[in-house]
Amino acid sequence: MAITKIMYMKAGKAGNVAAHLKHSLEYICNEAKTENGSLVGGINCLPDYAYEQMIGTKEMFGQTGGRQGYHFIISLKPGEGTAEQMYDIAQRFAEEFLGGEYEAVFAVHTDKDHLHSHLVFNSVNMINGRKYDYRKGDWKDLIQPITNRLCEEYGLSIVAAEYSKDPVNMNRKQWEKEQSWKDFITGDMQYCRNKAESFEEFVFLMEKLGYEVKVGAHISVKADGMRRSKRLDTLEEEFSVQNLQEYYEQPRTYKYVAPPVYQPGYALIKKPKNAFQQRYYGKLYRMCVVQKYRFQYKYTRYQQDLIRMKELQEEYLFLNRTGINGWNDVFDAKRVAERKIAEIDAKKKELYNEHARHKYQYEKDGDATVYLYHEAHYREQLAGLKEKRKEAKSELGTINRCLKESTYAHLEIPDDVDIENLYEVDVPEFESETISYPEYEAYEEKTVEIEKNVYEPEERMEPFTEPTVSSITETITEPVSEVIPISEAFSEDTEELTEQVAEETVEEMYRPVNEPEMTKERYEALTDKEKVEWLGLADCDLQEAIARFGEKTRVIGIVYKYGDNMLDEFMRLESVVAQMRKEEISAEKEQERKIEPKKRSL
Repeated sequence: MAITKIMYMKAGKAGNVAAHLKHSLEYICNEAKTENGSLVGGINCLPDYAYEQMIGTKEMFGQTGGRQGYHFIISLKPGEGTAEQMYDIAQRFAEEFLGGEYEAVFAVHTDKDHLHSHLVFNSVNMINGRKYDYRKGDWKDLIQPITNRLCEEYGLSIVAAEYSKDPVNMNRKQWEKEQSWKDFITGDMQYCRNKAESFEEFVFLMEKLGYEVKVGAHISVKADGMRRSKRLDTLEEEFSVQNLQEYYEQPRTYKYVAPPVYQPGYALIKKPKNAFQQRYYGKLYRMCVVQKYRFQYKYTRYQQDLIRMKELQEEYLFLNRTGINGWNDVFDAKRVAERKIAEIDAKKKELYNEHARHKYQYEKDGDATVYLYHEAHYREQLAGLKEKRKEAKSELGTINRCLKESTYAHLEIPDDVDIENLYEVDVPEFESETISYPEYEAYEEKTVEIEKNVYEPEERMEPFTEPTVSSITETITEPVSEVIPISEAFSEDTEELTEQVAEETVEEMYRPVNEPEMTKERYEALTDKEKVEWLGLADCDLQEAIARFGEKTRVIGIVYKYGDNMLDEFMRLESVVAQMRKEEISAEKEQERKIEPKKRSL
């Protein structure tokens, strides 16, 4: 987002009182950051002589002490804008904000993954000699609105209105935390809408996730940790009360929506090597449990940890990769990273000094060939050092997070928890009940009636309950091979035949004829065991299994780009089949072991 930061330069304590102002001007005009100085401009002064002109203005009005100048930074969102657009925004901002009364230098830096411009201006007004007076509220009422308006002309992201208009009760850190809820809530409401069969069930599921839901003219949600409620229709217009109600009143085709998974848990593949690493691994595991059993744990309470999962995994993988065993190893790693950064900075300083000497020699002798050769070599070396410093800085940041990380998360995890597939979520059942919102008059009360055990298209199937023989017999409408009266159903002579009829009838009655058709998305969301069952690999030999796997995956649109990928998938499923057969054999042996003592007693 385009945001303006404000800094100021104090007077130096010793020597040149304007040293900070001089260093700031030199920094923003750095040719390595501004494409050889082509992205530097001045207002009411020449960039090359700006420092001298600013000092002259201070001396003319007797304002050489106190604050020496101000430094503004306008930053764009990574990937947005061009250097030319940023230059135009910086120039227009300086002209509009300073009003032709202050000497200023602006420059666009292109050395980061996001474009940003710097503006340094004299603290002394060149017209009346007064010092610039920054007042509380100037950022909100004057400075940031100019940035927003200029960036909007280019279609660039801006700071959200709720922050720029009303930041009084919320500092920037709190505001950024509030913004982090947007994607979190959007993912939840899309998933809950897909899983719910009615407007009331949608509200029920959102509450189960831990949101406080208010339904009136609009739907708003608020979770622990949020300072303000968030209206759903401001996130997506289709989540207004009217649009949601119309959505459930119309026939809907099945559409798979993956649950929000903020990190797939790849770090769990690498097991901890010691007790120290186990602490981080344990928190990763608990966060994966929270994601999968989000409704049971009301997972909004863990929002910050879930968003930080990527950083937590980086920390754990760093510990695992470097074989760290305790805090002493962490501090040693920090010292090594700091020493590496210091060595890189020393090399950069040497490179800068050497470049300055060649530049001076070129300006003196005018030998362009030698200078251009050196310039190309200089830039290549500088780019390499910057890349190494960036890596070392990133590692140091990971180490510092390790030192601050609280690996504690109060969460009771059942012994039989399985988190193999984070996309398979246990969604709570919504029972038939009357939902009303008495304090919100705009919402009309509705009675929700859910018919049990009715297989409608696209409806989630209820768990299978074995029917009684009487219910089966009453349901039969066509003769199987022989109709058996209910009075004879329990006689010894017909017991075996009755069981056979029951089994055939149960199979016919509960065949999921209206189950949603398998798609590529549904297949990829299945666990390996479910894939084996759908493909039917458990009850056939190897050759037939290969044929079934290839045919069924092809029909649902799965095309493997590389043969190795297809082989890996099939071999993984074959290992699941082998495990299932092993479990069956083990169960049979266990059953025989239990029966053997009974035979001996007889």
